[in-house]
Amino acid sequence: MKKCFTFFTALLTVFMLLTACSNNEASSKNESEKSEAKTKSSEDSLKTDGPLEKVGQWRNEDDGTKVTLKKIAKLDKTFDLDPIKMKIDDVKVLERSNLQEKGKKLLEQKGIEADKYLTIQVSYSIENTSDKNIMFNGIDVITTSTKQQIDVSSEDMVLTPAKTGVGSFYGKVEKEGYIVVPYFKTDADELKYINIKLKDVYDDEVPTKYHDGITEKVDF
Repeated sequence: MKKCFTFFTALLTVFMLLTACSNNEASSKNESEKSEAKTKSSEDSLKTDGPLEKVGQWRNEDDGTKVTLKKIAKLDKTFDLDPIKMKIDDVKVLERSNLQEKGKKLLEQKGIEADKYLTIQVSYSIENTSDKNIMFNGIDVITTSTKQQIDVSSEDMVLTPAKTGVGSFYGKVEKEGYIVVPYFKTDADELKYINIKLKDVYDDEVPTKYHDGITEKVDF
């Protein structure tokens, strides 16, 4: 009887050890699969050329800063500010992380302690439909659902007129451009909408206003 009990105990111990090993192997396999899936997902979201078009896509800038698309509103809407027509293509909320010297310095200047921040990018085209020389400086102010006001003329991170596509327009000219302004938050989900206020339209040679600016709400 004692021998039978000893044999049974040994058999039970072996069974428990085999079960534990099997569970450990299954657990390790699951963890490995999850890790591989996460890596693959991250690689699939990497965009090496062209604009970021889908939420989650990201790219690295030349200095190593990581830029990730968090939200996008495809507006594709034309505003008639006769004689100017401005078509806003899309509005993007981008997260900037793995900040390098320039990004860190910007946060330091603003007195913000964070390792990342968001930016708002607006892409558009502007056409002068008249023969006159026109002055139009595009977007004036952006206000947000989180009660922030962003003055584009002082906050724009692009600055170069060749890229912003605003300023002096000769007759029958069309330009493409975009602006990028900092939105010093880290949670894109908090941003439900923005209001884009466009500037007035003037003659480029005499002090004549042709059209008042307008405001457009953009929902995310």
